[in-house]
Amino acid sequence: MSACAVMIECDFQLQLDAYHDRELDAESRRRFEQHLKDCPTCPGELAAMQALSSRIEAATPDEIRPTTPSQSASHCERPDCSPR
Repeated sequence: MSACAVMIECDFQLQLDAYHDRELDAESRRRFEQHLKDCPTCPGELAAMQALSSRIEAATPDEIRPTTPSQSASHCERPDCSPR
């Protein structure tokens, strides 16, 4: 699918995000999965969402060290960046 592709109007289009994020109830999920079997565009859109999610997940560090505002400000070199 090209970056410029526009999804054809589909009654289930607005449910793609909710399905991907596992936010649909069981019945809505079942209907959406049935819809995926026949729709020419939703499976591709869903696959693109899943691929993007996988890339984001792979890029996220395993451990994020929290910093306090004072630590962040002490590393700033701009004159207007002083600790509060």
